[in-house]
Amino acid sequence: MTFNEITISIKVNVFQCEVQAMDLSLEVISQEKPTKGLEPYIEEFHEDRIKDLKEMSSMLWVNDFESIRKHAHKWKSFSRPYGFIFLEEVALLIEKAAKKNSPSELKEQLSMASKYLDLKIKALKQ
Repeated sequence: MTFNEITISIKVNVFQCEVQAMDLSLEVISQEKPTKGLEPYIEEFHEDRIKDLKEMSSMLWVNDFESIRKHAHKWKSFSRPYGFIFLEEVALLIEKAAKKNSPSELKEQLSMASKYLDLKIKALKQ
């Protein structure tokens, strides 16, 4: 392992700890706001992410890490504008776990994404 690989590994582990320590309370999630003009599409966006999450869970059963990585990569790029800030951060972790072919990490991160999406819909209905 080179110095750069070690540095990257340390940064990823620190980031992962920070994400896991984030407050996933309804109050905090309620503060996430979409880019102006995207408000009418938020519920559809949420429903699509639930479908993605189910697909990703099925992919995990057959160790289709590359397809999971591709889904997570998409999430990283379009979650924030819709006001799904935490989902963007979890997507980074899912993508990294998929690159490592790590089922245990993927299960943990997909579970975190599921919990977040459950809280997000509650926050949206407040």
